[in-house]
Amino acid sequence: YINSWAGWQINYPSDQDFKIETRPYTDYFEIGKGLGYVISFVKIGPTQKTNTEFYDGISFSIAVAIKDKNMSLKDCAENETKPNPGVGSTREYFNETTVNGIKGYEAHVTSFGQNRYIFLPYPNNTGKAYRFFIISEGADKAEYDKIVNSMLSTFKFTQ
Repeated sequence: YINSWAGWQINYPSDQDFKIETRPYTDYFEIGKGLGYVISFVKIGPTQKTNTEFYDGISFSIAVAIKDKNMSLKDCAENETKPNPGVGSTREYFNETTVNGIKGYEAHVTSFGQNRYIFLPYPNNTGKAYRFFIISEGADKAEYDKIVNSMLSTFKFTQ
């Protein structure tokens, strides 16, 4: 998949049943403030029921997020993944990470399931960041995690 507008490319397994969804940023992430779209790769697991909370499959979303130009990528990532006691969320961990040679930050947040966030720098623009929001849940979680990690290993900038 190539997103020429946002300047990235990623491979996803052709032998898996993925649906690609696109939606405006403002509908999905507070940080977006209307910049572009969220691209989601969704694989529904065998026990997932329609119109219920996501609990079986993969939801792998990538977007370009606006951040304060004076805020570091680390501070942006920490701010966007801070625990929210009002909804019972907790941040399990926050670390530096590398995605296919690109250094960034990763956090795991528990809130209605296990949510994995990854923030990567946007090339040549300190007012933006790539934001990944990944959920993999269900009886086949170990296999789903392998698929997610395989996809991450192919992410690259095209600009």
